[in-house]
Amino acid sequence: MNSGVLTLGSGTLAGAGVAPKAARLDDAKVAGLPVPEGAVVIDGADAASAARQLAAMFTTPVAVRSAFSAEDTAGRSMAGHFHTALGVPSTADAIRAAIDAVRSSGDARMRRDVLVMPMVEAVHAGVAFTEPGWQDDLVNVVSGQGEQLVSGAETGERVELPRLGRWERSTADEPWAGRLQIMLRDARLVEGDEPWDIEWADDGTTCWFLQIRPITAPITRDETFTLANHREILPDPPSVFMSSIIMSNGRRLAGPGGMLTEATANRGYFEMFDGRPYINQSITTDLVRSLGLPSALVNASLGGDDVEQIPIQPARVVLSLPKLLRLGADQGRAVRRARRVASRLLRPANHQPSFAAAGKAFADDHLALVEEMGNLVSAMAVPLALLRKAGVLSDHFAHLDTPGTRIMGDLRTVASLAAASEGGVAALAAGEVPGDPATAAAWKQWLSDHGHRGRFESDLSQPRFADTPAETLRLAASLARTPAAADEPSGRSLRQTLSLPLWLVGRRALVAREELRTRAMRGFHVHREVFLELSHRAVADGRLPEAEAVWDLSIEELTEVDGGRVITADELAERRAEIAAFAAMDVPEVRSRFGAIEAGAEPDGRGIPLHPGRVEGRAWVLDAPSLDRPEGFDTETTVLVARSVDAGWVPTFGLVAGVAVDIGGDLSHGSIILRELALPSITNTRGMTRQIQTGDHVILDATNARIERSI
Repeated sequence: MNSGVLTLGSGTLAGAGVAPKAARLDDAKVAGLPVPEGAVVIDGADAASAARQLAAMFTTPVAVRSAFSAEDTAGRSMAGHFHTALGVPSTADAIRAAIDAVRSSGDARMRRDVLVMPMVEAVHAGVAFTEPGWQDDLVNVVSGQGEQLVSGAETGERVELPRLGRWERSTADEPWAGRLQIMLRDARLVEGDEPWDIEWADDGTTCWFLQIRPITAPITRDETFTLANHREILPDPPSVFMSSIIMSNGRRLAGPGGMLTEATANRGYFEMFDGRPYINQSITTDLVRSLGLPSALVNASLGGDDVEQIPIQPARVVLSLPKLLRLGADQGRAVRRARRVASRLLRPANHQPSFAAAGKAFADDHLALVEEMGNLVSAMAVPLALLRKAGVLSDHFAHLDTPGTRIMGDLRTVASLAAASEGGVAALAAGEVPGDPATAAAWKQWLSDHGHRGRFESDLSQPRFADTPAETLRLAASLARTPAAADEPSGRSLRQTLSLPLWLVGRRALVAREELRTRAMRGFHVHREVFLELSHRAVADGRLPEAEAVWDLSIEELTEVDGGRVITADELAERRAEIAAFAAMDVPEVRSRFGAIEAGAEPDGRGIPLHPGRVEGRAWVLDAPSLDRPEGFDTETTVLVARSVDAGWVPTFGLVAGVAVDIGGDLSHGSIILRELALPSITNTRGMTRQIQTGDHVILDATNARIERSI
């Protein structure tokens, strides 16, 4: 074979300057991955001569594809941009014609190598996304050849396959799925555990590795979110201000160096739904799954449901022992570290020059609190779970005294002193401090110890006990009228005594967590006063209509107020109407990002999100690409609604602000392009081109994967 044609598996393609699309297949075949026989026709080689050689190599129809230098770069895949010829007869004339057609689809300024491989008689085929940080590979699969899938003409079935470790065996129900799991594992071992987009085909015996390219635009997966924990510590819904702080810190938790970096794969730890920041439960589940631990540990830390119900994986636990030991040692240091953090959180600056500076200071303290609370929860999760299983946890808690439990105990002391003085209870009931010195001193001490706490205290918008003394005094009056329960717990049972060492381990972290929280809330109280002080200044110079408006704005909006933006009373009223609408919603505690529509169901505008964003305007419904936008339409308010899309729609994409596609998986060429263009878009809406007509007023909410007509 002459220098114009290089065979896959020769190990020569990268050295010859062949682009990654084919060079990676060459490396994979050398490494033993199941890559079909194939060859690359080098750019500039005589097509007729190469075709004769290839016709002698193959006896079955072939696929002729581009392997151009412009493809599969780090920032852009160019998926579907160039011609592909499938089922080409293995004759010299047919192969030559296909080579010429593929070459002519590219630009002469780029290197235009051509890849030729025999067609796989596929029973199942598709595309798989494998990404570090995820414990499942995302697969779109169809019966037969996969070209209909990658072209966007067919949606295919969306499947999540658990990632296999080096020595793990597949437990998949379907033979093709098991073979695919093994092939994807081997691909990661050869190519590295990077974000890869892999095309494959299974002929009933072998799962063939057909193409690998970098994922240039991450897809949005359907993950599980929970309000557990947030519903406990935040009002429903939280203030706009607090939600914005939580969301910004969620990105930091999932970013480089964050607490959850290893598990997140650039996923945000929080996501907004219906005006509420939900916790991404799937991230925490993936973290424990990566260690072989049961998913039930997640609800032990978050307080939610065990949605995944994944049991312990002993083999993975053994393989993860070094990491588990490191985590154990780190958790052992969690108490000391938490105490250092608590000391820092006690000393926030009580004056700040701007909302931006105050926001950064508070966000830093909030992040430190979240991280250390997470570490302490992890440190106590296993011992407390074992005590719960043994049925003695509640008994041990009866002997526990923390700053949180002392809030009511100390208030009951105030109530008892008031009850012993003349007119004391009546004064408390009126929201006033009784006149006797003992009760007044006890109340003053209570405010000093607990006045910085409050209901939903993690949200700075919520008043502290010190802000609403009359309400707390009336509570003390009711305590004075209610007999106190026995303070002394009963003696320890035999099971309690035997489990005491385990309790002491968990108790140490539990007490440290409660001490950290109460000290952090003292700092939060200072932060609250700082924001109110800044807000009063903004009211004085006309930038805010009232001081409490600070809690109805995001930290990003408050930073704009620093720069001179004026929030009008009308804007504030509109924002509060939005908040009231969110508050009226009956939202689920656990939800997914988006749900599948049952077969045969009437389309309701739901789809799969490709790139987030919101566009409100008029629909432009098309079955084929067009550059003739309807008269009176403009780019900023035009939403393309199409049955399916591919690379040929790119010029049309430039005329619209958002796209909704009826047919297509999130791994098809068109979907990849839309993500690369960062155009607000969704796919797989399943019939909205029949429901929406050109000119209809629509709202495309790509963040929540919906398109709907609006009146």
